[in-house]
Amino acid sequence: MKDLHIIKILSDSEFVIDGGKMDDLKLGDEFEIRGSSDGDKIIDLDGHELGFLGTKKGSVSIVELHDNFSLVKTRWIPAQTVKNPFGNSSLSLHTALSQGYVETQGHYESLNVNPEDVDRTDDDYEISVGDVLIKKKV
Repeated sequence: MKDLHIIKILSDSEFVIDGGKMDDLKLGDEFEIRGSSDGDKIIDLDGHELGFLGTKKGSVSIVELHDNFSLVKTRWIPAQTVKNPFGNSSLSLHTALSQGYVETQGHYESLNVNPEDVDRTDDDYEISVGDVLIKKKV
């Protein structure tokens, strides 16, 4: 398999990679994001430098597959109720929320991206005349 790379950063949880159906990738395939030339040098027993074990920066999976590229996203973190460590654990949800418990919303995990590399603005979400429609598979 060829080396795959992030070719576009859409947000801190959404990226485009340079591999798709033509590279035998499938929806749901998972990947680790690693730096290309940072991290530990790998040296064999004879002292030859073999390359780098890039620093792990995050994990993504394919959510949209095209012939030559794919859209990947970080993992989904489901909503949860966070308990106030000083509160009473036997309270009803309504009472708990009013006494310091917090209900979080589900969200995609955020990764530490270089803000200068993010290639999407809020304007990208506005629907405009000429936008492309893609039929969903059912």
